[in-house]
Amino acid sequence: MDIATELRTVLENFVTALKLASAAPKPTYSIDGQSVSWGEYLKMLQEGIKATSELLGTFDPVEVRTSII
Repeated sequence: MDIATELRTVLENFVTALKLASAAPKPTYSIDGQSVSWGEYLKMLQEGIKATSELLGTFDPVEVRTSII
């Protein structure tokens, strides 16, 4: 099992879910004592994208080099 590949799949899933959720947002509501907060759901997806991207960065580090000519 390649962890970086798995993380890329997780990231793709988060992005797809965020894309779908933001295309048709719903209001916050309560049904039978259960509350559903659409804003919290969107926030959770955004935090998941950020955290997964950071984890993925540990597997694909980027080195920036600059030079002055």
